Amino acid sequence: MFNTIRMGHKRLDTISAYMSYGSKLTIKCLSCGHRIELDPAKTYWFFIKRRWSTKILDAKRRFRCSECDQKRIDIYPGGLV
Repeated sequence: MFNTIRMGHKRLDTISAYMSYGSKLTIKCLSCGHRIELDPAKTYWFFIKRRWSTKILDAKRRFRCSECDQKRIDIYPGGLV
């Protein structure tokens, strides 16, 4: 698992960095392999409304797999928004 992903010279260490880069958030369950892509703008505002940190390391703790209910997930860049 990566703490910070680099795309060229850009660091993708916050949800807003994914918005700036124009990349979706890919959430992958490390237990069962289930994968989903989320819009970073909608995810960002979901976190802001709840006063949650938008740092990727903190955000990882907020997700749970909808297939196996595990919290072992990774976040990395997906397709373009």
